[in-house]
Amino acid sequence: MLSIRSVFVVVLFVLGTFFHFKFGFENAWYFYLTAIFLVLTQLFLGNVWQAFAALKKGDTERVGKIINGTAFPKLLIKRNRAYYYFVKGMLHLQQKDLAAAKSNLLAANQLGLFRANDQALCLLNLAHIHYVENDFAQSKKYMEQAMAIPSDDLMIKEHLQKLEKSLKVD
Repeated sequence: MLSIRSVFVVVLFVLGTFFHFKFGFENAWYFYLTAIFLVLTQLFLGNVWQAFAALKKGDTERVGKIINGTAFPKLLIKRNRAYYYFVKGMLHLQQKDLAAAKSNLLAANQLGLFRANDQALCLLNLAHIHYVENDFAQSKKYMEQAMAIPSDDLMIKEHLQKLEKSLKVD
């Protein structure tokens, strides 16, 4: 499925080509430049924030379509790449694919998430994955890191307390 941005890039190149051949390059360069700018912003920024917003709304089908539209995640700027991996990890977690979720959330954690709540949620989910895998030492490590982050999200705090009680029992 073509995005609006892709259609706009094609239209700009067509208009640029038309103006180039009809009136000369001096009347068409700004069409080319705008199209190139849009392509570069897509490569370096991607659709990460649209996918993140859809994730917050719980629309996992849309999240998958949007995030999988990012062709070259390694070209994304660091902040967007961190959130790309975070969104992918959360999507895999909802699909019960723990191995893929763990690798993506680890990548997001290593790159560094911008918001404290997102950092805490990432670490909480890593702790949960390790708990499910019966790796209680790693689970405790990630839980403690998540608890050290000042988060104002009550749900995160509640889940951290539940995990802490479960780890004390085990």
